Amino acid sequence: MEEMGNQPGFGPVTNSNINQPTPPFPIPFIYTNIYGLGIDIRGYVVSNIYGLGGADYQPVERSRHSTVKVGDYLYMWGGYGSRVDYDVMEVYHLPTGAWDQKPTTGTPPPGTRGYSSVAIGKDIYYFGGKGGRGYENSLHCFNVDSFKWRELSPSSSDRDPMKKAYCGMISANFDGEDYLVVIGGRSYSYINTPKQPDAQYSASGRCNEIHYYRISSDQWISPVVTGDRPPPIEDFTLTPVTNNTAVMFGGYTDNGVINKLYMISFTKTSVDILEVPNPEGSVQWPKGRYGHSSVLITTSSGPHLLVVGGSYAYDVWLLDINKRKWKELINLPHNVTNRYDHSLSVWSVTPTTNWIIEFGGRRNDHTTISDTAVIELRYTSDNDWSTSVIPLDQYQDQLRRRILSDWENLGLSKEVQLLRGHLQQREREFYEEQLEREIKEKEQIQQDREKEQQQLLQEKATLSLQLDDATTLLEQTKLELRENELFVAKLVKERQERVLKQPIKETSSIGLQFNYLIPSMDSLDSSVIIAGQKLFILQEDRSHSLQWEKYGLRLECPEGAVSKDTEVAVTALAGGNFKVPKGTVLVSAVYAISVSKGLLKPLVIELQHCVDLRKTSQTGCLKFVRAPLKSPYQLSIVEGGCFRVGKRYGSIKREQFSCMGIVAEMSNGDTPSESESEEGYETPPEGSTDDTHNDSGNGGGAGGGGGGQQTNEGGGGDQQQLEGQAGQTQHEVHIEGEHEEEEHDGPLDQGQEGQHSQQLILEQGAQEPHQQGEGVQGGQEEQQERGTTASPDDTMKPTGVKDAETYAGLVYYEEDGVEDLVTFTAAKKLSALLEYVDKKHSRAKLGQYVYFCFKPKTSHLELNLKSPQDEPFTGWTIKPHIKPCKLRRCDVDNFGEANYPLPPCCLVSVYGSPGAVPSLHYSVPLDGVADPVTLFIHRSLRTAPPSTVQDTSSSSSTASISQTRRETEEGTFRSDIAHRVMTECTGMIKERLDLNTCSLVDRLLEKRIINEKQKNHITDQSCGLTANQRMDELLSLVKTSIREDGEDFGLFLEIIKQENTKTTDRLAKTLLDNYKSLL
Repeated sequence: MEEMGNQPGFGPVTNSNINQPTPPFPIPFIYTNIYGLGIDIRGYVVSNIYGLGGADYQPVERSRHSTVKVGDYLYMWGGYGSRVDYDVMEVYHLPTGAWDQKPTTGTPPPGTRGYSSVAIGKDIYYFGGKGGRGYENSLHCFNVDSFKWRELSPSSSDRDPMKKAYCGMISANFDGEDYLVVIGGRSYSYINTPKQPDAQYSASGRCNEIHYYRISSDQWISPVVTGDRPPPIEDFTLTPVTNNTAVMFGGYTDNGVINKLYMISFTKTSVDILEVPNPEGSVQWPKGRYGHSSVLITTSSGPHLLVVGGSYAYDVWLLDINKRKWKELINLPHNVTNRYDHSLSVWSVTPTTNWIIEFGGRRNDHTTISDTAVIELRYTSDNDWSTSVIPLDQYQDQLRRRILSDWENLGLSKEVQLLRGHLQQREREFYEEQLEREIKEKEQIQQDREKEQQQLLQEKATLSLQLDDATTLLEQTKLELRENELFVAKLVKERQERVLKQPIKETSSIGLQFNYLIPSMDSLDSSVIIAGQKLFILQEDRSHSLQWEKYGLRLECPEGAVSKDTEVAVTALAGGNFKVPKGTVLVSAVYAISVSKGLLKPLVIELQHCVDLRKTSQTGCLKFVRAPLKSPYQLSIVEGGCFRVGKRYGSIKREQFSCMGIVAEMSNGDTPSESESEEGYETPPEGSTDDTHNDSGNGGGAGGGGGGQQTNEGGGGDQQQLEGQAGQTQHEVHIEGEHEEEEHDGPLDQGQEGQHSQQLILEQGAQEPHQQGEGVQGGQEEQQERGTTASPDDTMKPTGVKDAETYAGLVYYEEDGVEDLVTFTAAKKLSALLEYVDKKHSRAKLGQYVYFCFKPKTSHLELNLKSPQDEPFTGWTIKPHIKPCKLRRCDVDNFGEANYPLPPCCLVSVYGSPGAVPSLHYSVPLDGVADPVTLFIHRSLRTAPPSTVQDTSSSSSTASISQTRRETEEGTFRSDIAHRVMTECTGMIKERLDLNTCSLVDRLLEKRIINEKQKNHITDQSCGLTANQRMDELLSLVKTSIREDGEDFGLFLEIIKQENTKTTDRLAKTLLDNYKSLL
């Protein structure tokens, strides 16, 4: 606890202006904590007379300056005026209403007027401004304890922000770190400071730059700006509301003064701006202005913004920030309202009373003012506001009366009297205890310091000897570690080779599986296409979760399922001679799964499928199938299994393993699979020992259909086993040739499920092997005819599965001499298939990818290269390698069959001749998909001779697919409108959702709108943030996700409804109604 006389930067307290007797002990600031300022209960006010000023001292007139509040003091520096001294700091003592002046040390900022300032703790930061050298972009720090200037970032033309003045600056705090935020401003138009990307700069020198300054690392940062970014602007007010929100009002643009209001939210890497619309009409709204001042007023009804004066509009307004409602404050004298380029500060005297201190500025006749004006703004009991002017000669009397009156109204006058004696006694005891404690601490510190010095000398000698011994031991340990690592690697390699080379053994035991090793090429028919292989090890008496999502498989092993360490081997097959039951189509990859030892409990298998399940009725159309490990691989339906709406994985419990997959039941309502013939077979019950196979059916890949005949899987005679060696610890054994990055999702991961429209950027294309000529085209037409064969049963109802199948479009690019080759290929949306395709294009570069569905009743997907163009393309040649340039759906579905080892593709060559327009932006609509997609081929003309080395390509060819969302009854949403609804309804959402309800955050995590790390931070009540601030962070993450994908808006509405209350139901309906109203 400090005495008032020991406040930062000032000398001892004098009592020359105190008419009451001096108290027998110093007045502590504990009075300030209770009453709002240092007032003695007996009725006198402590005065503070310091430094250079006298009792009646007033600063000289000035404008374009600022006052910053730190504790019970206002600090004013600089400004425009002929008599302003820039080597001193003007200080205003709020409890007494007295000005003082004190000299500073260090070098003050070069920008003496029009600068921006903000306080953090006991440091005041000053940026930019205009001085004798013109505009500046330096950053200085002034400490109120030492009264010393310190330069943090010198003025320079070699970096941004630009040299400027009349901008806005506030402080923000992210993850416990302090930042400065600088917005807008004006400079000379010819200043060539580096420009900020995405910012605008007008011919008059104004800008709308937004920069962060990270204080701890002395680093300027350019955040991502979204929302309604204002135009280049100066002379506005930027007022902080919370740690990461602010209000921006008024200012001067190239179109003159404005009266626009912006709500701004800050995160560590982004800034989101929302313009509050002016309803006009009879609704009150202030006129446009610049050079005004504003402060934040906090009351029990919420935060308010007070705006005073400004050029062309000399009045006072108050904004209820939560309600976005303005109110004009009238009956204020002309000397208060008739100002611009002045300073404004607020002092909370009591919970219901604020004093506004106004100094300097200019009148509407451009004359400079040196007066100090004090305005009282009170929040009355009937939720209204009252204003009055405090005469300077009655400052202390009015202050005393106001404090006593307000506290009496709160019913605290008796408590104040009772506390007076206790406070005085406690004060004496406190200082005595503090003095005694400080003396003891100093003595103890001195003793500890002497002991430490002696110990350090002894330890230094000991450590020198130990260092030599440790160095020798470290070298020896490193050598032994390298030898151990080589030995372990050798053992692992020998184990893998031994496991792969062991012969297959047969057994009649049902408890052991057929072959626990990954099937080698000798065990599989030549028709299969192996996408990947993996070997896992299960430990005894432990539960395991085996994730292989890179290839679309998960395994859950419950505790107690194995009695000894057991190997689980998996081979993912992208295609092969698979026979599926009649009326079904294969919608997953096929997985050969086996274990080395018998199971005590079944394992849970989860396989990925490519059907977008949007209705509960569709889940019954998917079935698990299995087949013995012999060609032809006839798949039979397995009873059981679980499929859920919105999920791309189905699960089933199994104790026996072979080839597993998922099929979808088709009907005459859907087009039968392209490989389905009129012949078929009925699915026998699982477990039948009939092991014969019919040859009437056609084969199918993981992406292909099937309608051929099926036989039962073999019984115990077909099961094979081999005693394996159990691993010592739980780990994954990587099979040789497999990718090492399988533990994290790459560009071919699950993606955003159910997404049918997005933007696809095709950078430079890579040519995919394909066939041309009449022979191939004829074969495709023949296959299409085969794919349109109708089922003989016309009485079945359609399942809708055909239209719900999802696909992935992939783009690969590479350079081919003077041309750029862009390859577009497609396959069913299955990770195993897509990984196999990616391996086949290992020498090309993968561009962007898109997920889509075929348009109902459409048999192909076509690149329309003859569409009308909006931009010139003179001198450019765009040639497809196949006409028509289309991908037939039957070819995409049949990928994986014996005759379809690769998915179909379209290859386009792009060439720019000398003299062509410098830049090509060629639109290519993509026809045949459920949602409109347009491909843009963007390329710059070569400026150097063509190179034969790919990585030194002299041209850049970029293609982009901009996918426009349509609003449908199935629940697709436009991301821009959905984000706007979320931003405008943020306050309503915060009122009706409870952050402490774990189900809300858990469901957001389940839908992958947030990740685990973000969940832990938001739910951590000890992170230093309030519940309101943590809810702001959560909604910011949700809005960011919705801005990137409008489908997440639908997921958010679903999550709200799952709270299952009338309040959340009404909230979901309101959000949806607001969305529809903006369409």
